[in-house]
Amino acid sequence: MAINFLTGLNITGNVNLNENQLQNFIVHPLGTDPAGIAGRLIYRTDTAVLKFYNGTSWLTISTETDDNTTYELFGVGAANGTAGIQLDGSDGTLDNVLIIGAGTTLVSRSLNTLTVTTNDQFVGTVTSVATSHGGNAFTASIGNVATVNPSVDVVMAGASTDYIDGEGNLTVFPPIPQGDITKVDVTAPITGGGAFGDITIGHAAQTDTETTDTASLAFGGTFAAYTDVTVNATGHVSGHEVTTFTMPGNITYALDKAANDTTLILSANGVTQDSIEFIQSSNQVLIDVAAEDTYTFSLADDVSIVTSITVNSGAAATRSSFGYQVTIPETPLASTDAASKGYVDGLVSGGLTFKGTFNSATGEIVSGGNNGSYLYNCPGGAGTRVAVAVGDYYVVATAGDFYCSGPLLDIGDSIIATVDRAVNLSVIADWSVVQSDEGVTDFTNTNGGTYVAYETLFNAQAGSINIGNVDLTAVDGTAVVATRFLSKDNTWDVPFDTNTDAEYALSAETKSGTSVPLTLTGSNGGATTVVNLTEGANITLTQTSTSEITIASTDTGALGDRVSLTSGNTSLGETTFTYDVTSSFSGAVALDVKCEVISSAGETVYASVQRNTTNLIVTFNGTIADGDYEVLLTYVG
Repeated sequence: MAINFLTGLNITGNVNLNENQLQNFIVHPLGTDPAGIAGRLIYRTDTAVLKFYNGTSWLTISTETDDNTTYELFGVGAANGTAGIQLDGSDGTLDNVLIIGAGTTLVSRSLNTLTVTTNDQFVGTVTSVATSHGGNAFTASIGNVATVNPSVDVVMAGASTDYIDGEGNLTVFPPIPQGDITKVDVTAPITGGGAFGDITIGHAAQTDTETTDTASLAFGGTFAAYTDVTVNATGHVSGHEVTTFTMPGNITYALDKAANDTTLILSANGVTQDSIEFIQSSNQVLIDVAAEDTYTFSLADDVSIVTSITVNSGAAATRSSFGYQVTIPETPLASTDAASKGYVDGLVSGGLTFKGTFNSATGEIVSGGNNGSYLYNCPGGAGTRVAVAVGDYYVVATAGDFYCSGPLLDIGDSIIATVDRAVNLSVIADWSVVQSDEGVTDFTNTNGGTYVAYETLFNAQAGSINIGNVDLTAVDGTAVVATRFLSKDNTWDVPFDTNTDAEYALSAETKSGTSVPLTLTGSNGGATTVVNLTEGANITLTQTSTSEITIASTDTGALGDRVSLTSGNTSLGETTFTYDVTSSFSGAVALDVKCEVISSAGETVYASVQRNTTNLIVTFNGTIADGDYEVLLTYVG
């Protein structure tokens, strides 16, 4: 079985024999040339030759040499015809290379000179020539076939009016119009023309004599305008229609009213066109028409609305509205009088505005116009915080700490804003807290008074209670007061294990067999505890005193490990694995660790192995996958 070298025995990948002989070896035998690498050597079993690869091709290495033989070159063969070169060795060996002429090529020799000539005479007779094009554009025929140099006649087909088109076919040329221009006639607005010489054609300047009399553009006047324009086939204007329009005459309008007349009349040139009559009401609107062309409108001293004035009702397009503010200057006297804003503000100044209820635990407003918003944000709430105005009044719906860390607010407690704050800016100091005035009405001792006693309820101050003396007299448990305690279920209990020893001593006893007893003893002579420390494989225990035990290893042999090579680094055609030997042998150095590389099949392979302080560096040629190889490690330190 071959030894598998995956890289050289050093980092360069070469096998260094250090000038030692390579004895009894054979060159790799192969029947065909393999893929080559420069410098590779093989033995071809089919041709019995040595070959080497020069980086481009396989070359044969001559296996026969004779330093004592000389060779001469001679011309051989006839003077004409076949001739050649002869290699004549002094040892009697002869090698000939013949050069043979054929056909019109002749080979001749004069002494040691070889001459190769070619006969330029054509041999044979041309018997037929055919054209390869099927368009009958030309014909070919044999000329003088009896001569040494026959000719081929090519004759163009067709008449003088025919031509050969782009595809090589004979085609009749299309007719071309011929003749001279004898005359050019023009009509307005085209100018020029004629029958002889150079003919110039132009376009006459176009003018329009139609004008509009601007003076006639007054009321009752007339004016002319183009109403239709026609063009000829060449796009030139060929005619137009003119229409005369008459402007309407002057109209005089009059808007008039006679004295003491409520009717306003519109007339045109003295003819009444329309009229408007203004009608007053005795208790609403008064109209003064004494002066000609003058109306004076005023309200009565006491205006009565028959039903009511409705503002802001119905569809938006039909709502009634006041264009400006209605001012009420007087303080209302009767219960049915309207009240001004100033009057109302004076009455409610310093009053409260109920805004809704809120969850004190989160700060969320749960009723009112701001429902869903927040006064403040505690865990569980993160909505928008509302603006606050003086007098805003909220009632607690769910108990919780005010502003997350303030006093506990119970259901029914209320808060009143004392300052104005914008959105998200209110703080706990901006509020006055009003308790719901609910005091303690009852106090019950769930333990039945066994350990805690209380006196009569004290109501001198709302919400206060006077608890009596606490009775910690045990009714069960141990008689030793210092060893009983009150458990979480409100019962007296005794600790699971009670030991009042103040000090303990740990001592090593005399070794018995493979064990050294360890004894824990209380200072008051209480219970003792013994733990045996026992020897394991390759471990020896020695009790040197009651306070000292020596542990020693009895293993003096080599230690070993088997490790898969992983986390390889491939660079510049090599794959390198680095392994820290302290992972297998604590405190070991790499120089003290033997390494053997094996394949997954258990075959020993040879790679480059180097060592530094703690690391083994294993290097392979090419790309090696993680886990393909393992190392057997032996620690000899």
